[in-house]
Amino acid sequence: MGDLVPRRAREDWERERIRLRMLRTRTRRVIDGRHAGGRVAYGYRLSIGAVPGLLEIEPVEAEVVRRIFSERARGRSYRQIAEALNVAGVTSPTARVWGESSIRMIATNPIYAGVQRRRTGDGHYIQGTCPPIISTNELIAAMQPNPPVRPGRRRLVSDSM
Repeated sequence: MGDLVPRRAREDWERERIRLRMLRTRTRRVIDGRHAGGRVAYGYRLSIGAVPGLLEIEPVEAEVVRRIFSERARGRSYRQIAEALNVAGVTSPTARVWGESSIRMIATNPIYAGVQRRRTGDGHYIQGTCPPIISTNELIAAMQPNPPVRPGRRRLVSDSM
């Protein structure tokens, strides 16, 4: 029993060392422009060339990403874009039907403008770069809210009585 406290303290210390080491590695990978872990964003793939872990553009998926951003620039809603992709038979990242949330995740992700973001252990973000599929201006345009569906004054329930 006497050895229990020092052993737990050593385990906690070792766990913290591992966490910090992994954090440093992920931070360095993002700064170097490599993938830091997790799911690779739709439109990209990992390179297996001279520098493994670099993000490369996946041409077929990148065309879908460009289509999503161009449709957003035309003022189409996330739902309208998802429906159009489903009608066209475009495969989603999950190989299911496209949904509004999938379109929103793509249309608001800065990685498509070439900016990787990763949160550090202290709550700050670090940025790295990767090949852009769209311009920063296209990303900003896609993040704008949709215009109202029906322009004009909205009627209240009390107006119709």
